[in-house]
Parts: sequence; C-alpha cells; structure tokens
Amino acid sequence: TKVSAALTGCRAIVHLAAAMHTNDRELESVNVEGLLNIVALAGSQGIQRFIYASCLGATQFSTSKYFQTKWQGETMIRTSNFYWTIFRPSLIFGPGSHLMRALDFSVTKIPFIPVMGSGLNQIQPVSNDDVAACIIQSLYNRDTVQQTYDLLGPKAYSLTEMLEMAAAGSTASKKPTVKVPLQLG
Repeated sequence: TKVSAALTGCRAIVHLAAAMHTNDRELESVNVEGLLNIVALAGSQGIQRFIYASCLGATQFSTSKYFQTKWQGETMIRTSNFYWTIFRPSLIFGPGSHLMRALDFSVTKIPFIPVMGSGLNQIQPVSNDDVAACIIQSLYNRDTVQQTYDLLGPKAYSLTEMLEMAAAGSTASKKPTVKVPLQLG
C-alpha cells in the first residue's frame, strides 16, 4: 500500500491524524482503526520511535466520543513495543487552525457574537509552533520516552475574552454578544 511504501526507511512516526467533528463511525475509523493500521505497519517495518498527538481531556471517563477515541489511541500506544511519547495539547492556535476558523466564523458570519454558556470557562490555547517544537525536540530525546505531556499555552482566557480578541480591530467588534445555552450550541 501507499502508507507501507511511505514508511520504508523511516526511523520514527509522528502521528497527528485525527477526525474531530463527525459521526461516531468516522471517529472510530480514523482515530482508532487508522491508528491501529499505522501501528501494525510500523511494527512490521521495524520502526521503534512513535510520537502520538492526543488531546487534553482524553481520559477513560470522557463522555465525548472524540475524547474516548483519543484515549483508546493513547492506550494502544502505551501498551505497544515502541519507544513512545504522547502529547496532549490544549486547543491549538495558528493560521488555519480549527480554533482560529471557529473564532473567525463566530465573529464574522453571525450577526451577533455567540458566547456558549456563561462564557467564563477557561481555555489555555497553545500555539502550533510550540506543539511542533515539542514534538521535534522529543524525537531523539531519551528522557521523553514512555512519557505523556500536557501542552498548554502560557495564559488562560475565558471564551468571552477569546471572542473579543478575535473581533478586535474589525467591524465585528461593534456586534453585540449573546449568551447561547450550551444545549443550543
């Protein structure tokens, strides 16, 4: 297969692939079965180093199907024979990131700025550059083997603050904010 050919000669895998906002079947297919296939191929090719990007919030007690599948991935990697490292980033920001697209949509495509719930929940986003630097630094660092790292940015923001920052300097800054019950979000 193409994936098998792509792994030929590789010494390490950095697994970043994931489905986020989709149906349960696709989450299982991409986040669990897809990872299982890569793990099997990597093992058959003799690859020893495996870096896995999970997400903050993935636990065995998660109620979100996305978090559940990422936890299954973590469990799969932890019980493998690889020299593994797991990263659990918070929401990642950077050009084109899911977070930036969602904030942009919220402040530009809707006639008001929707704030889900109280708007006080704290988010500690991490930059895509910082996540990439952590992954690169871990590749040949033995101290990171069999370790799991939560990756958070240096500052926590409320959802309201994040939306205000996204709207700043644009016509969106003049839009009213409206609290939306979580059930409707």
